[in-house]
Amino acid sequence: MQKDLPNIEIGLVLSGGGAKGAYEVGVYKALKELELVENIKVISGTSIGAINGLLFSMDDPKIVDVSWGSLNYSRFLIRQEESRERKTGKLLEKIKSINIETNILEQVRLYDIGLLSQRGIKEFIDEYADVNLIKSSNKDLYATAYNIDEEKPEYFRLNECNEEELKLKVLASCAIPHLFKPLSINGIRYADGGIQSPLYSKINVDNVPLYPMKNYDLDIILVVHLSYKNKINKEGFKNNIIEIYPSEPLEILSGIGALRIKKEVIERNIQLGYKDAIFLLAPLVIKLLKGKDLDEVLKSYNEKNFKE
Repeated sequence: MQKDLPNIEIGLVLSGGGAKGAYEVGVYKALKELELVENIKVISGTSIGAINGLLFSMDDPKIVDVSWGSLNYSRFLIRQEESRERKTGKLLEKIKSINIETNILEQVRLYDIGLLSQRGIKEFIDEYADVNLIKSSNKDLYATAYNIDEEKPEYFRLNECNEEELKLKVLASCAIPHLFKPLSINGIRYADGGIQSPLYSKINVDNVPLYPMKNYDLDIILVVHLSYKNKINKEGFKNNIIEIYPSEPLEILSGIGALRIKKEVIERNIQLGYKDAIFLLAPLVIKLLKGKDLDEVLKSYNEKNFKE
């Protein structure tokens, strides 16, 4: 396929992973430097990937820098305003109403209690996400949340939402089970789109939400991973997926990196994302600028980099 670089349409998939999402910021910086951000037509994200999707769709590097520079533990790990006594009382009332002939866990779910408030996350979105600018951009935007009641991931197209709905659906995508209460949207409970709760009967969350890309005729799909654990199902897609993996671990122990909101760790992961994306994408861009055929460039990439 002979196609000039300015006319190549790109999809961007952003994984969930809490503070490890700083790596995605580095990838964005690389895309900006390579002048590829304008080519992005659709962004699909889970949890922190959904929040980054909001920031990246505005395409303002200053906002990206300032917002990530504002992160700290106190901003996000906010206790529920409800008193412990009241919360305990509600739990006791729930227990009293249990039908002893059925499984207790079916009636008392830990994620209905909730340990922390999402107020800090909401305030972050309110402060840095300009919804009017996001909705007026030329990029379609998706946030993935887990539909607890129907036991399946759901992909919200945010462009068609009003401001309140948009923010609510992004918050739902970030509602980590056991830490935050699920959010109710139209009477249905939603939680973090990428974290598998032991209470879910099906293992089908989607932390790397490639699925919405099926609705688009894209030349290249960039998938940004935050770990090697999550594999994607490429069935039904053309041979045009480029996966960006961290060249170094983003966390010392599995599960710790998502909560490591330390300035030096965030900065290190941003730099790593930038380096990895430049290393992988710059040669492809150079070939395309030289007039190389896109299909041949992608074929060469897959032959060199694809691993089972």
